[in-house]
Parts: sequence; C-alpha cells; structure tokens
Amino acid sequence: PVLLEIYERARKFMVSTGNTNQWTNGYPSREILTEDIEKKEMYVLVDEDGIQASFVFYCGIDPCYNKIYDGQWLNDEPYGVIHRIATRGLKKHMADIVLEYCESKIDNIRMDTHVDNKPMQNFMLKHGFKHVGTIYLKNGQSRLAFHCNLNKNTEVYEVDYADEVEEDYEDELVDDIDDGKYVVVKSNLSDDEIKDLLGRVRDNLNHMDECFAEMDRIREIFGW
Repeated sequence: PVLLEIYERARKFMVSTGNTNQWTNGYPSREILTEDIEKKEMYVLVDEDGIQASFVFYCGIDPCYNKIYDGQWLNDEPYGVIHRIATRGLKKHMADIVLEYCESKIDNIRMDTHVDNKPMQNFMLKHGFKHVGTIYLKNGQSRLAFHCNLNKNTEVYEVDYADEVEEDYEDELVDDIDDGKYVVVKSNLSDDEIKDLLGRVRDNLNHMDECFAEMDRIREIFGW
C-alpha cells in the first residue's frame, strides 16, 4: 500500500507541474510494481519513520537504450539504470540519497524522462547528468535521454534481507542510523521486517556502547 500511495502522490505532483502525459492511467500499476519486486529491481529508502522513497535500479542493458536519436551516449561502458523515482514528500533530499546509493554501485548512470517533466530534468542536470539525445519506449513514446559518470561518495548501504545483516557492515549501518541518515533496502521486506531490522541495529549499538565502557574500565584498572 505504501508504494501505491507514493506513486499516486507522484502522479498528482506531475499534473501540478504541467506534466499531464507521463504517468497516466494509474501507471505504474500494482502489476508493474509487483514485477519490479520479483525481478529484485525495486528499492525503497527507509529511515526511522518508515519508507520515504521508492525507485527501480539495476545494472545491465535497457533495451530502450540500444538506439538513441539526435545524439549519442557518453560512452559504451557498463551502466546502471534508474527508473520510477518517487518520494512521499515528507522529507527533503530523498532523491539525492537515492542517487548517492546508485552511485555506490556503479559510476556510469543512464536515465530518461518525459519532455514535460521539468523537475526531473532539473534534478538530473543539477547532479551532473547531460541531455544526450532521445530514446523511444516500447509503446513508441519518446523520452529525453540523460547520462552521467558520477563521483563516488556515498554513505548509504544496501540490506537485502532483515535476517542477513552481515556483521562486517553492521557498525556502518549503526552509525548512519544513529546520525539520522538512511538505509536502502530491497522492497521485498515488509514494514514490520524493516522496523525489526532498525530495532536490531539499534540494539547492537547499545551493546557496543556497553562493551566499550567495560573496556575503558579495565584499561583504567590496569593502567593500560
């Protein structure tokens, strides 16, 4: 339900900014979102207040990008693809964090958007993307193509499943959550599983504090 609400808000925002032709007829539908999740390409951005944004991301070939008109891609190197970025609108800079996460996976990113989607065009240009031409979707509609090589600088981490938090980056996750930052998780986690993940990470933080306090006490006793 949260994903459907996020995309419903996105459609209303598009209309309010003069973009009435991009996401029409309830796009993306529940079926499309379900397919994205099954393909493990749908992600959500989560903080202590729950899901704040959603997006599709994968590294691979987008068939619609094989042919580009009125221009050319910046390079032919392997690339990541970002589609369907949308936020709940409750907090600022969520799309920035999404982009930082994708940057942590690959520094060569391709995107596309509707000619009427000025906010998204401005967002991409602000973050170093270049308008490189025009691509066509499977339904024949045109989209403006954007491409960028991003600088590697991120503090966002991926967690695939709540019961598979790897020990070697638990500390990093703890630091990010404690500092009010965000964790990107695969969207096949339920809200309850996400809350459980955040709770267990915080418990780990409390346990670490107790261990460090005990170590400091021992050092003091022995004069280390």
